[in-house]
Amino acid sequence: MVHAEIEQYLEDRVRDVSDKAVTHWLATQAPNSVILSILAYGGDELAQPRKAPLKLEPIADKVRRKKADFHKSLSRSNHGVKEANLTKLLMPIGIAPNDLDSAWVADMNTFGSNRGGFAHNSATSIKSVLNPKDEYEMVQRLLQGLGDLDERLSALL
Repeated sequence: MVHAEIEQYLEDRVRDVSDKAVTHWLATQAPNSVILSILAYGGDELAQPRKAPLKLEPIADKVRRKKADFHKSLSRSNHGVKEANLTKLLMPIGIAPNDLDSAWVADMNTFGSNRGGFAHNSATSIKSVLNPKDEYEMVQRLLQGLGDLDERLSALL
């Protein structure tokens, strides 16, 4: 019976600490070692039945490996500037799509669609002509939004 009580105590305390860490993070967005560890080790990784002793990669090594994997995926899987592309780039570092100015995201979607139409068609199949004034104004709005995003990115550090 003592074994069961010790086990229950440990589970309850770990649950309590993780609940408080997540609650704190949700309120402040301030990262802490518990959140990092839950992300690195929580869930199925520990639930796998093992015959050999459990050997977990040190968290610093795992974070470095995950960052390298993330960097590789940026080059391989990002092919645009539309909202879906922005989400894939920004969510992993803590910026959600609803954190971005919706008008800027709409402009990015339009810009990405227009660019795709020109980039993936031959010169003989292009049916519209760009208005330089409109394009200039669009680029100015995009640059303003990129400046705002850059400030948010800097604030993450």
